[in-house]
Amino acid sequence: MNLKKTLTAFALSMMVMASASAATTLSGTVHLAPSGFNGTAVNTRDGSITGVSWGLGGSKGRTVRQATLQLIAMDINMKSIPQSDIDAWYHDGIAPEGYPIFITKSAEDGTYSFENLPQGAYYLLIIAPGQLNNWEKPLAQKKAEEKLKNYMPNWDAFSLLTLGMNDYVIKEVNILKGVATTVDYDFNESPLKSLSK
Repeated sequence: MNLKKTLTAFALSMMVMASASAATTLSGTVHLAPSGFNGTAVNTRDGSITGVSWGLGGSKGRTVRQATLQLIAMDINMKSIPQSDIDAWYHDGIAPEGYPIFITKSAEDGTYSFENLPQGAYYLLIIAPGQLNNWEKPLAQKKAEEKLKNYMPNWDAFSLLTLGMNDYVIKEVNILKGVATTVDYDFNESPLKSLSK
């Protein structure tokens, strides 16, 4: 075997070892509006809401707000998930065991990470507490939301119990084996700008 073939074989083996050891991850940062900003409905004397008043300062003893992130594979047979697991998922935020559904919370600085993911296409759902987003959602966001609504078992229950009154964004993400994928989102920006990242 000549030197050129030996070096080529060595380089190929190193590339295979590097890709095998590379982590298949999804991580990023979720930026929330400052916790001191809180929206309060402004009512007229007849009780109708006329607008939103913004105040600074927040309440004493406010806990750190964290975004909840759910990563849901697009190829799950949702009918195969037992109803008790669906209930635990929707009510308590516990991912059904044995299915490519992953749930985490962002850290205090907004960072998050999913580790050792199976390769595939996913919906990334970012649920943000205390946000009041009046932006018109861009078309890509509306399409992803419509697809997820049709995919999830009992979207109305999911919307009520998991999403609640929180703002949220849905992104479609492809996870590749051995690739570290990054997805950031800023709830302070126009979604047209954030979703284009």
